Amino acid sequence: MVTITNNGHSALSWHSNPRPLASSWLGASPSGGTISPGQSGQVTIKVNTTTLIPGNYVGQVTLIGTDAKGIPAPGSPKTILVNLVMQPPCTMSPPSSSALALSAVQGASANPAAQTVMFTGTGSCVWPVTWTTSVAPTASWLTLTPGGTITGTGQSGILLVNANNANIAGLQAGIYTTHVTIAASDASGVAVQGSAQSFAVTLTVLPPCVLSSPLPASLAFSVPQGQPAPAAQNVTFSETGTCVRPVTWSASGDAGSSAWLVLSAASGTDSGSGSTLGVNVTAATSVPGTYSGTITVTATDSAGAVMSLQPINVTLTVT
Repeated sequence: MVTITNNGHSALSWHSNPRPLASSWLGASPSGGTISPGQSGQVTIKVNTTTLIPGNYVGQVTLIGTDAKGIPAPGSPKTILVNLVMQPPCTMSPPSSSALALSAVQGASANPAAQTVMFTGTGSCVWPVTWTTSVAPTASWLTLTPGGTITGTGQSGILLVNANNANIAGLQAGIYTTHVTIAASDASGVAVQGSAQSFAVTLTVLPPCVLSSPLPASLAFSVPQGQPAPAAQNVTFSETGTCVRPVTWSASGDAGSSAWLVLSAASGTDSGSGSTLGVNVTAATSVPGTYSGTITVTATDSAGAVMSLQPINVTLTVT
């Protein structure tokens, strides 16, 4: 605000004249008037920053006064220099990723690798800037950093985003998507420019590695006492789902069948083409009757996933 005083003996007329190059942002109010002898008037210097970008601006307002006869008043014209510094606003940058993709195997014990999302706070903020995260729709499988603070311009907020396998176990194989929103405000409680920002998180739940067999779950043999063993029967099995090959497998009979059940191999590996287990019997030491046993096949893939084949029932009839 500028004060103009009339120390003369007649009314003083005056008007203001902002420098032309600054006229878009610099102004004075009122723009002119009349001051009686011995009185004072006030001029308010105004700036309009709506169209300005950050930087330094220089302008001037010239006050011109004349008496009733049009004669310039002493000290007229009077130039007022105006320096304006436009500081950048308090701003939150977009997150470093607009979409994240996670994947996990159903039933796996280890969580997938966490991913990092960053954003930066800049400008003339009332530090510190506090930020929080929210998730919509709700995703019980998602874990992430709930929030934090940024204490100065150019510093970044860091979010760790991951999936929790403990909650994935109850999900069917498929694709699940949610959105994470980051909101930030400065120490005065004012939302920073660019808040809020969001990014998508997609979780692909992969089917587990399982053993499967196209053969019936039971095998039957009939042998006359003391006669040679019949032809072996083969059990062919393979792995389906998300397997890390090669897969190592082992087969064994139960304790009650150890005297008559014969397996072609106790273990093996499968690199994707499938495996075959030969099953046979011997009646050399068995008395006539019917004998029952089970074969258990278990396997472990290279990532440590453990699976098993449905127990295979084996029946031997000695005549």
